[in-house]
Amino acid sequence: MKLYPLSAFVIDEPKFKKLYLEYVNLSDKPIKYLEWLIKNNFGILQDTHFSIMQRALHELKRPGNKNKFINIVRRGDILLTNGDNSMGLIGLAAIMVTDNFVLEMPGHEKNKTKMLYRGISNNRRIMKQIWFDKYRHHWINIYRYPDSAVADAAARWAYRNYYNPTGGSVKTIHTKHVTYKISTNFTSTNYSYCSKLVLQAYHYGNPEKNVIDTRTLIPLFPFDILVAIVPNKIPSYFTNKYALQRIYAGKH
Repeated sequence: MKLYPLSAFVIDEPKFKKLYLEYVNLSDKPIKYLEWLIKNNFGILQDTHFSIMQRALHELKRPGNKNKFINIVRRGDILLTNGDNSMGLIGLAAIMVTDNFVLEMPGHEKNKTKMLYRGISNNRRIMKQIWFDKYRHHWINIYRYPDSAVADAAARWAYRNYYNPTGGSVKTIHTKHVTYKISTNFTSTNYSYCSKLVLQAYHYGNPEKNVIDTRTLIPLFPFDILVAIVPNKIPSYFTNKYALQRIYAGKH
């Protein structure tokens, strides 16, 4: 049995084409549709080989699964899901900035007519219980960095560069929102998007450690080809020495 058969792709392709059109509008250097599909790995997670587009089974809606998610997730964890609100890329990524709060970038209402989070800013902090409820109809994957000190530093960097520089509870970074744009400029924090935020946090939060492979993210030479960061490929950017561990896959 194929984990992602052609019949499933045929069903998903209208969603892919819609996402691609958003990508063209949001990207500073858009690529062709087929190349975009390949870069997104057709929505297939590289470690499990399951499609991130697959909707969760009824198990994920049971209270026990929410409790397990709430109890297991902690500061520095990376959250990957699909959701109905991804913009321009297949999947969504977020980071736990404390043991209780998630920092995510779902995209601001100006970029999408039918925005689920209308009136709420793009770079936003929400409680983990609320985050789970919003994505419980989809597969939720938690990835954990094995060194808690590195994970803490990544969470701290994300919070202080995308929410509040002093670590306070009131949002002061771009009070309305960080502009959502799929830019190949890895160093900027405005423009930004969900998966870029996550890798920036681990790279810049730990400048003395070789945590992230930045060869396709930061140019060494003028004509280096840079790529957008696809959410379901985030684990592949971590160097072998610092590989992520998948500790939760939604259906448990």
